[in-house]
Amino acid sequence: MERLSKKIVRGTIILALFLSLLFTFIIRAGDPLVDLNSENPSERASAAMALGRDKVFSSMGLLVMALKDRYASVRERAVFALGELRDPKTAPYLTLMLKDKNKNVRIRTAEALGKMGVRDAILPLKENLTDWHSNSMVVEALTKLGWKPQSDSEKVHFLVATRKEASLINKWSLTKNVLLQDVDSGRYNDIENALKAFIAMDVKDIFPVLINKLDIDGNEMLATAYINSGHPRLNSAARKWEAKTGHEISFISNDSVFGNKSIEKSVSALTL
Repeated sequence: MERLSKKIVRGTIILALFLSLLFTFIIRAGDPLVDLNSENPSERASAAMALGRDKVFSSMGLLVMALKDRYASVRERAVFALGELRDPKTAPYLTLMLKDKNKNVRIRTAEALGKMGVRDAILPLKENLTDWHSNSMVVEALTKLGWKPQSDSEKVHFLVATRKEASLINKWSLTKNVLLQDVDSGRYNDIENALKAFIAMDVKDIFPVLINKLDIDGNEMLATAYINSGHPRLNSAARKWEAKTGHEISFISNDSVFGNKSIEKSVSALTL
């Protein structure tokens, strides 16, 4: 009888432990705050999206930490979530994401800053006016923040970002001067943006000017931008420059032009 009682007690304890674990699993399953720390990047991305959609303000610290996730999909959705929460305290961390190596993250960041309405974001957003991949959303965000282009370069970059080729051609002298300065800037994003704008306008006379610029003052960055421009004449000119100089130029991903080191350094010191 005593042995039977011990078995019953032992069985009761095991059952209680099992039910406790099961209850914990049920409670935790599907909890975005838990899933944000999942080993599965898809679960982390979905969790970030859910936290933003459901306006879970207690998740802000975790979402800011997710900005340095190695997976772009997670970073993009963390940016989205912070944009939905719209807390000005997170704006400094979001502005860092304008330099993320992934173009979709940069696009989502501009959108989030526009929603947030923090005017301190105007300056960092302006710096992305020459990011061909995100500048359309950058202009939308700047417009929401009440910014208007003032200088000649801002006016041209604004028109490029809004893809208003006809307006750019109507101001051809100004357009050409500003964009050729960008080609000479030594900054890859500015060069790429200028080339994409020239290609979109398709003014034939500009291509001999660009090719001559590479022949006379060419360098590896300029040749790389020409090869990656998608324009056959610029590509051909870059290949000729490559053969003449002995430099080996290759196609690149836009993701390789940006980096996350400053983002990781700043986010690691987060206190919210």
